Amino acid sequence: MDTRDIIFIIIASAVGLGVFIGVIYVFAGPVTRGMGWVGRRIGGFIKGEVTDFARIVAGCVLVPLFGLLAAVSLVFVQIPAARRFGLAAHEEVVRIGLSIYRMAFAHPARLFGLEAAVENIETRIPGVLSGTWGDAISPRDALFAGYSVSGTIPGGGSGAKLYIVQPDDKKRREFSRDFGLVKANAIDKVLIKSFSTMGRDGDGGLPQLVRESQGLEAGKRLGLILDHGLTTERFWYAMRFVPGSNLRVVITSMHQASPDDGLAPEQLTRALRYTRDLLETLAAYHEQGLWHKDVKPDNIIIEPVEGGNGGDTARLVDIGLVSSLRSAMTLTTHGTEYYRDPEMVRLALRGAKVHEVDGAKFDLYAVGAVLFSMLEDNFPAQGVLSPMRKKCPAIVQWIVRRSMADYQQRYASARDMLSDVSYTLDAMQRDIAIGELKPGNLPSMRGSEDATAFEPPAALPAPVEMVPVRVVQPAREPTEFVTAQAKTVTAEVSPDQPMEAIVTNWWTGAFEMVTARVPAPGKSRGQ
Repeated sequence: MDTRDIIFIIIASAVGLGVFIGVIYVFAGPVTRGMGWVGRRIGGFIKGEVTDFARIVAGCVLVPLFGLLAAVSLVFVQIPAARRFGLAAHEEVVRIGLSIYRMAFAHPARLFGLEAAVENIETRIPGVLSGTWGDAISPRDALFAGYSVSGTIPGGGSGAKLYIVQPDDKKRREFSRDFGLVKANAIDKVLIKSFSTMGRDGDGGLPQLVRESQGLEAGKRLGLILDHGLTTERFWYAMRFVPGSNLRVVITSMHQASPDDGLAPEQLTRALRYTRDLLETLAAYHEQGLWHKDVKPDNIIIEPVEGGNGGDTARLVDIGLVSSLRSAMTLTTHGTEYYRDPEMVRLALRGAKVHEVDGAKFDLYAVGAVLFSMLEDNFPAQGVLSPMRKKCPAIVQWIVRRSMADYQQRYASARDMLSDVSYTLDAMQRDIAIGELKPGNLPSMRGSEDATAFEPPAALPAPVEMVPVRVVQPAREPTEFVTAQAKTVTAEVSPDQPMEAIVTNWWTGAFEMVTARVPAPGKSRGQ
């Protein structure tokens, strides 16, 4: 083999190799992409089938569980709770049906590239059926014009559906115009409360819609309502979404971080801070001539502050029962048991009108009940008489008792109670031993609601020495002792008889030293 043959073989080999590489390049790319496409389809199909199968299994467990809870609620005549459990069971049944549809049709169709057919079915059929089968299977972007639904949260006893939505650019511009640029920039999520106008799915019907529309006008005046709408299918309004946990959940964590006998000092400070936030909000309501009517831990969201520096804020939500303090309507018993003032129930049963009473005081009762719950990790089942078994400063207990006291003895306004809570909180933040504070030191007792900064308490009176006294009794006058007005009269007292203290004002702790009662001869002290 000469040199020319070798060169020819080399050239032929190079050409053959180039042709082979070219063929591979031309055909291997589509083959590889096709294999990747098939792999993604198969992976998506398997993932979808497994996910929906898990949803079906979970639904099969939850439906009978919710049904049982609904039945138990009915046995104990807890109608709102039964409605909530019934709605939850209904939603799980719908989810099971949707999961079966996806496993049987949607996932296999997507596996073979039939997305267009699936999208057409999933868009057209819910659009036709949304008026009869509800919102559970409606296109999410079509529920509320200008908003895209990103999730739902459990509704309350009113039968409303709560949606977490994101406003589009047009809505953001409207918020910028109506509420100011800074506030609009902060609104990236909105909570929509929706009611069916068809009376389906356990909604409260026309009476509930009337109450909610009254709350809507109140919310607008307070700047709480961002948007609202009414269609043939639903009535809805939008509020700023408050992230965080409701106070009931937070109370549990506060007590988990404290000793068994009561809240730790830092947790007690949190409880008073949340109470202050709540009272500031209610003061704004009351000054606008409104009362909330449903203050309870479930309606208070603890919103965390960026950075997690412990500066979280208590936000009062749900304006569904907000009413005018000057309404000519008859009082109703709406509200939540244990946080609803028993006096309001009694007045409602007597047919009292709203404008004939001070509804703000009913909100203050609920604030006291909420503070009681934070301190005790329990609800006040016996109202103001509920025992406070956990360790707590006496002055804080006094604030709770006064806010839940009889209607006439309660705080006169939210500002009065706010001044006392702020005063106590200020004392704690200055490391003052609040155990030494007395009710008489509080601003509401000193007649100044602006005196919220801590002032050292005045010196207590020196203890009175309990010494025997002797006074002369007039001849043949019957012996008399302390009267109902805690006054003393002349009487003959044994030289060994000490003085005794009679409390003359339970609110301030004032007392008067009087001569002790001397039993008549031959009678014991208990006779």
